[in-house]
Amino acid sequence: MFKKIKHQFLFLSLILICSSMAVRAVYYGLTEGFSIKRIQINVDLPDHLSVPSPEPKTLNQLITICKQRFTYLKKGSQAYAFLSEDGQYVLKLFKYHHMKPAEWLLDLRLPENMINYRNHLVHRRRHRIDLTLNSYKIAAVQLKDESALTYAQIMPSSEFSLPVTLQDSIGRKDSIDLAHHGFAIQRCAQLVYPSFETWLAQNDLQSARQAIDSLVTLVALRSKKGIQDSDPDLHKNAGLIGTQAVFIDIGGFHLNPKMQSNDEMKHDMKKVFNNLRLWLKKHSPSLCDYLEQKIEEC
Repeated sequence: MFKKIKHQFLFLSLILICSSMAVRAVYYGLTEGFSIKRIQINVDLPDHLSVPSPEPKTLNQLITICKQRFTYLKKGSQAYAFLSEDGQYVLKLFKYHHMKPAEWLLDLRLPENMINYRNHLVHRRRHRIDLTLNSYKIAAVQLKDESALTYAQIMPSSEFSLPVTLQDSIGRKDSIDLAHHGFAIQRCAQLVYPSFETWLAQNDLQSARQAIDSLVTLVALRSKKGIQDSDPDLHKNAGLIGTQAVFIDIGGFHLNPKMQSNDEMKHDMKKVFNNLRLWLKKHSPSLCDYLEQKIEEC
């Protein structure tokens, strides 16, 4: 009798555990993993990552923008994105739960033949985190206009308050003070390829050429500042506000003074624009020729 009860208890416990795991998996899928805990700054950040506090004019603009509710848009590898009610701004909240160095691995007692691999993993994670955080700083300070940034900060600040209401993908609402989080507020831009598809469908080659001019100018300006993007594909890293090109992904920038050389810049631009060139060659050979011409003129 006792064994039967014990087996029933274990069976029920297993069902409860499996049910709990299933609920958590469904909940994670519906929310794409977003939670306030995941955007809290829970790591020690070096002082060099601080950015100047917003000037009074910028702060007033931010306060006005943040009076709107921001609704969950999507997640990226480095941030959760929310869209303002008027559709004009995107708020990105940095994923600081991904920013923790894996120092705990150094405390593990491992076989001798695994120590070098363990150290390599720890170093690689540190390096990746440093690159991402430094990229945010580069965007906030050196590519603010090119990234359509109203403001971005990496470290928490006590010099201002910026309350905002968030609504996640299942309708749950939370209020946070952005001053205590790493965030970026950018003008909302349309992706490059859908924009070109629309112009070609409307036979609006003038707008398409203006966008090409702006895209080439944007990448050239970035290069002249000695900055390179580790992910050169435009399809997810750049966007268009009308025909004005901007960077929408601010997590891949790094300093590279060699980019200021005209030869290096053109070599990089050919990589950056290669996929767009191939796409235009298929859909509009005349625009492809125009793109190649503008790159050569840089």
